[in-house]
Amino acid sequence: MKFLGIDCGTQGTKAVILDVERGVVLGEGSAPHPLTEAANGRREQNPADWIRALVAATRAALAQAGSDGQDILGVGVSGQQHGLVLLDDSGKVLRPAKLWCDTESTPENQRLLEHLGGVEGSIERLGLAIAPGYTVSKLLWTKEQHPEVFDQIAQVLLPHDYLNFWLTGRAVAEYGDASGTGYFNVRTRQYDLELLRHIDPSGRLERALPVLSEMRQLCSGHATAPPWTIPCDSRPCLCGQRSSSAKTLSSPVRNTAMSSPPATCTVRLPRSGISSTQPISSHSPLMPRPPSKALPVSG
Repeated sequence: MKFLGIDCGTQGTKAVILDVERGVVLGEGSAPHPLTEAANGRREQNPADWIRALVAATRAALAQAGSDGQDILGVGVSGQQHGLVLLDDSGKVLRPAKLWCDTESTPENQRLLEHLGGVEGSIERLGLAIAPGYTVSKLLWTKEQHPEVFDQIAQVLLPHDYLNFWLTGRAVAEYGDASGTGYFNVRTRQYDLELLRHIDPSGRLERALPVLSEMRQLCSGHATAPPWTIPCDSRPCLCGQRSSSAKTLSSPVRNTAMSSPPATCTVRLPRSGISSTQPISSHSPLMPRPPSKALPVSG
């Protein structure tokens, strides 16, 4: 049983062909995509470059696996979080995507944070404190800096959502991804529509939101990407999730009480500056902290 896994990161896109019955990677591929940077904090990418990289990486993985794609039973996608991809009513990308590491909208984020009542008010309302890298300030920035673009918005997607949209033709967002937008309540697991109406009272933004879905659910049923790009059309396509969660869930951890030799923990040090520690046992002398405690990283 062979499956295709795709991950779109900041620097490039990777693809793997996995034999799930044997737990063996049969083929791997990767391709880079460029980043536009500016001194004002701008960090943007062209979504078309993600697609080109996805196609190249997938073809390389299939070639290494000796597969023509017809034996692939399903496709799963993960991707970078927080970015903003805007589409018009024909599905065309309106402008380059602002990424998670883009801080050009810092002034807009500060205004939105003040509207929410500061850090404490944001946490009380959304379950988190919005930051410049989150998607919500990028929407306000677009409205004020590019009103002609804002007036054409028909879909508001994250980078991961856009790849699924290209594969399946359906706009779907996974809950974990949505939690990093800044317009999603992590307690109720619902969009904060009032916050979006504060940005644009016309209701354009709330109408442009993707449907929420669990990571294990199908985006629409089957991949519909043109077969001349990747030969995996008509395959089930899972919604997937943000790359950081996917990495954590795929960690080869074991329960200390149930395994021998015992495992200790996994530690992730992502670019965003958050360390996630996950002890296998609360009794471990090496890791006394409670499970899943986030620690700030300096330097």
